[in-house]
Amino acid sequence: MSRWGHVRQGECYRLFQQLRVAGSCAILKESRGHYPHPTPQIMTEALQIAETVFAQMGGKGRLAAMVGANGFSYDARDERRTVASFQFKGSRKANVCRVVYDHASDTYGFYLVKFSPKTLKLTPVVALDRDVYAEDLVRLFEQSTGLYLTL
Repeated sequence: MSRWGHVRQGECYRLFQQLRVAGSCAILKESRGHYPHPTPQIMTEALQIAETVFAQMGGKGRLAAMVGANGFSYDARDERRTVASFQFKGSRKANVCRVVYDHASDTYGFYLVKFSPKTLKLTPVVALDRDVYAEDLVRLFEQSTGLYLTL
């Protein structure tokens, strides 16, 4: 923040990039240590998994049309977990959805977060469910946010 109390544009962008790429400590409760860069093979697999996650939630087009979703992104921490996330509009409870795929158990972690770019405030997890199956992702999103992904 500047000395006059205004948020600089770059600070907001950096904070959101940290939320998107590195993950939030409030969301994943991970150590703040250095993460090695994943190999190109891991990132290619992560992209395929993220596209599958978005397809299981109805597809990027449907998410964009029904809840104003944008900022689709993915990240691979290591060979065991892939994170797919997007921003959405229309809910007072949350505006960022993160789905963490666990390769070992073939289940998902479902997280919703409220991010305020004006104050750079990250409200803790709104919905936190681990060991969720693919068929439950849409139901959890609709119940947690009050927004519908189908007509």
